[in-house]
Amino acid sequence: HLPEHTLNIKNILYNTSSHNPPVIGYCHWFDIKDVVVSAMHALNYNLMGILEMKRCYLNTQAQKDLILEEAGKILSIWNCKKLDEILTVQHPGIKKEDIVEEPLKETEKKIVFNHRPATYKDFDNFIKTMDELWKQRQDFKVWIPLLETSNRPYINVDKYDKKDYYNELRKCRVGYSPKQEYGGWSVATTDGIMNGTPYIMYDAPYYKELNPTADFFKTNEEAIKLLNLYLDDHYQRNEQAIIGLKHLRENLIYQNEMQQMLDYFDKIVSEEKCITDRSKRFKEMIEIIKREGTVSKCKLTEWMNNDRPYGIALNPYRRALLKHPNIYDSNDVEPHYIWKT
Repeated sequence: HLPEHTLNIKNILYNTSSHNPPVIGYCHWFDIKDVVVSAMHALNYNLMGILEMKRCYLNTQAQKDLILEEAGKILSIWNCKKLDEILTVQHPGIKKEDIVEEPLKETEKKIVFNHRPATYKDFDNFIKTMDELWKQRQDFKVWIPLLETSNRPYINVDKYDKKDYYNELRKCRVGYSPKQEYGGWSVATTDGIMNGTPYIMYDAPYYKELNPTADFFKTNEEAIKLLNLYLDDHYQRNEQAIIGLKHLRENLIYQNEMQQMLDYFDKIVSEEKCITDRSKRFKEMIEIIKREGTVSKCKLTEWMNNDRPYGIALNPYRRALLKHPNIYDSNDVEPHYIWKT
């Protein structure tokens, strides 16, 4: 949520230790003026931090397009181009073992809205649509687990732990994915699909990124028509559930999604400059660690800066130290370089 901290973190690291590591970030919420509740937004502040990153992951192409559109009103053309290169879409994956083998054949006439009941999730319009559907038929229920209290005869707001929540999702006939102001990833929707419940979705790019095989609607009338179909036609419902499960297995497995990110991490690390073992200073550092057995990163940095002009870069030395067969670092509150005995 706070990519702007990147600039301050890099500033502190460099000015206190001459350490300037590459920064890779992730953000799924940006302060865009049409989305934030408060009158003041801080997208310009977000952007300052993102521009200091090598890469910043976000969830959907729709999000990226929205940010670039807003950034065009704030940044120069050159910085907008740089931002475009930094922002990288990375769809959140699903654990393979969390995807059910097949949907339940017999389900309840229950529509699930497991999103936040908030304005940016078009909740009021969803209720309006359900009221219209209720006028046509009174043989269904609507489950809204994140709503505090029910204010309609057809709504239930039962709460469950994670395991039972998934079990209840499986029993639902169909899920509803609303229009969003923000265009982010919908975990609520993937929760349902991976448990064998098909979702009808608002016709927007951010949902088509998630599941292009779904049934989409643009108007309340189209949504009601689809809901009636799913409530009455078991075959349609189960076929769409099977198609949705197949799409998740083939396109959104967590391990596959994360591997792309890990490959990039390895690439960035491998591209970092590394001092050669011919360096006199590097040899001195090795001797200090060997003699002391363990030396804090702070002490080693102080020694470097006290003995040489201010500003000597630590990164190339750190890379070389970690490649040394007898040296490793500890991941403590205060990191140390340790000599293997």
